Amino acid sequence: MRTRYNPPNRKDMPGSRLLSWLAAAILLCNPVSAQVTNGLTVTGNLSQAFAQSTEHQVFGINTEFSSAYRVLNLQFGYSVSERNDLIIQLSHRKLGASPFAETEPNVDLDWGYFTYQFTPGFGVEIGKLPAPIGLMNRKRDQSLLLPFYQVPYAFYGLNPRLNETVDGSNLRLVMGDQNGWRADLQAFAGFWRFQQARATASPDPNAVDYDLSEHQVSNGFGTQVWLVSPWTHSRIGGGFFSGNETTAEPESRFWAAHSSLETAMFFFRFCTEWIYFTNPDQNEDQSGLYAQIQVPIRKVVTLNGIFQKSWLGLTPQTGEKTWVDGYQEFGFGAKVNFSSQFIVKAEYHLTEGFAVEDVVLKPLSQSPFQTQYWIISLSAGF
Repeated sequence: MRTRYNPPNRKDMPGSRLLSWLAAAILLCNPVSAQVTNGLTVTGNLSQAFAQSTEHQVFGINTEFSSAYRVLNLQFGYSVSERNDLIIQLSHRKLGASPFAETEPNVDLDWGYFTYQFTPGFGVEIGKLPAPIGLMNRKRDQSLLLPFYQVPYAFYGLNPRLNETVDGSNLRLVMGDQNGWRADLQAFAGFWRFQQARATASPDPNAVDYDLSEHQVSNGFGTQVWLVSPWTHSRIGGGFFSGNETTAEPESRFWAAHSSLETAMFFFRFCTEWIYFTNPDQNEDQSGLYAQIQVPIRKVVTLNGIFQKSWLGLTPQTGEKTWVDGYQEFGFGAKVNFSSQFIVKAEYHLTEGFAVEDVVLKPLSQSPFQTQYWIISLSAGF
């Protein structure tokens, strides 16, 4: 598929309006708690953002002020029995001027899977389910729980093969004392799809065209292990995942390893994650990490900071791999909690690298691009 950079904003289609009305109706009925009726639980999250950048477009944010950034999701949970649950999550997103904005469905099925508990500590998930990768993959769209509007790019957005969901199954085993040390082991297998966008020259010298392509990963599998300490919200973990990219020419297999640390031992919360991708058949290597801190000021305001950096391993015609800086960011923000279900965030980000979307990128012959962007977002949940 070929699309022009910075497409005009589309009007909300009937599906997205219906989802918005349904969320608003539930929120007005009871704005501070999940809705529970005869085993059916309904929760939701709505985040509306306003953003602008200074020099280049990054993450769909360009130099024109825009309100076309929104995340809305509704999650339905139904207890079939004491051991068996059904989870469905629907979502609607607006991605600003991102090259993926035109392909984003108005209403998307994020998740749809069954859970079954064989014992209190051992269970299985089957269906379209969140991939057990990292600290934030299950809460990418839960803006009330995130310090910034989006999850860190250097881990969750660095490589599109790290998909939010997997169509398959996930086994989970939890061992240990609830009040002591615990181990959480997960192993998943299945397939997933992802999209890629490649910038190309446009007849218009002031624009960039994009070739959008959909790829499929088959025979995917992975694992994640967590060690949870007795201290509040402290855990360390790691894992790997792999899959065959069947739409690549030729078909190739990639591997990825990752590690995570989260703690709230003192007056602040700190987390950091690292990830490494390699695809030997395509001579492709990528690595990224971030560190994020949250400092509460009384009970209303939380100050947030993030540093993230990624590297690209490129192999030019000389045949010798060269590592270049892919992306670097310093971000600062404040999160104001008007209530447990309504918050406002204000953010500023200073970036340098090759994550910009309005330039045909040639990392080995170009200097990294610098830009700044800011976001103000309002989030409500129930």
